[in-house]
Amino acid sequence: MDGQHPGTYLQAPFEAGDRVELVSMRHDPDPIEPGARGTVLSCSWLSTWSQFQIMMRWDTGRTLALLMPPDVVLKVLAEPPPRNILV
Repeated sequence: MDGQHPGTYLQAPFEAGDRVELVSMRHDPDPIEPGARGTVLSCSWLSTWSQFQIMMRWDTGRTLALLMPPDVVLKVLAEPPPRNILV
C-alpha cells in the first residue's frame, strides 16, 4: 500500500447523478422518511470515521447528507427524472 491510507482504495458506492431510495436513517434527530428518493450530488470518504458522506438533494427539496454506515440506501435503476424537484 506504500504508506497510503486504506481508504484510498475504496470505491465510492455512488456517483453524482445516481438516484437512490432511503431504507433507513436511524441516528438523525430529523431524518428523511424511509422510501424517500433523491439524487446524489457527491460522495466522499471520511477516513476519520471510516464512513462515506453522500451529499444529497432529496425530491422533497431537503439536502440532508447520508453517512454510510449507518444510513442505508438502495440505488434506483431506470427511473425517469422526478417532475417536482425544488431548485
